Amino acid sequence: ANRHNRVWEDINAYMAKNHTTAKAFMQSLDYNGDGQINALMLGRALDKMGISTSRVDFNELINIVDTNGDGLLSINEFLQALRKNKQQKARQRNTTLTTENTPNEGKTEKRNP
Repeated sequence: ANRHNRVWEDINAYMAKNHTTAKAFMQSLDYNGDGQINALMLGRALDKMGISTSRVDFNELINIVDTNGDGLLSINEFLQALRKNKQQKARQRNTTLTTENTPNEGKTEKRNP
């Protein structure tokens, strides 16, 4: 359902590999220095980074990040989306750990009196 999460993972991996912060990453895409980028700029940046995504997934990603619907991605919107994605991943990890640590959940044990 959340195929765009792979794009976030790729962006995070790119930033880690290049030792850059999310803010610095966004500023590097913000050619005119107004604190926001449009979808075309992000699409070109993803292409240059070797991150491929379908048009549908890309549009879904833009809709999620562009919280105010102005067609532009502000640095704050981008940072919020990254944070949300990290929180989602942490929750998924915790859920996985919880289910792995409770192998007998849902099973009833028969005990002889």
